[in-house]
Amino acid sequence: MHNHKNIIKIAIIVVLLAIISQNSFALGISPAKKFVDYEPNKKETISLSIANNENKDLILLVTARGELSRYLTLKESIMTISSAEESKRYNFDINLPEKIDTPGSHEIEIAFTEFVPDTDKDSEETIITASASMVFKLVIVKMKTKIKIIT
Repeated sequence: MHNHKNIIKIAIIVVLLAIISQNSFALGISPAKKFVDYEPNKKETISLSIANNENKDLILLVTARGELSRYLTLKESIMTISSAEESKRYNFDINLPEKIDTPGSHEIEIAFTEFVPDTDKDSEETIITASASMVFKLVIVKMKTKIKIIT
């Protein structure tokens, strides 16, 4: 009886691992998050590594969203990675404003969404389906400062 329970536990673990592994993403982003200290008019180029975990041809739509996303320059809005590439670099520029009124953290997300083309054999139209999406988070941190002048 005790052996039977162990076999059932092992079978459940194997099934759960199989389900989890099917939900793995074809791509990965490194680093997943970066913190940047705010400085007026700060300019910086940030480089990410996009991993091709399934070694397949990928077409990625690159988009940015967030309160300060207008201060980003995405070098490519469509990124392609061939099946022969294990990973590929993606660079973007930040050019922070002269002033940010609100102290604290300001998040910007850069999403990499995989698009899968599928040709309809009957109509010869190409249908593009969005598949997986991974997000990189850029956090701009403005510290609240108080300067006390002693005379």
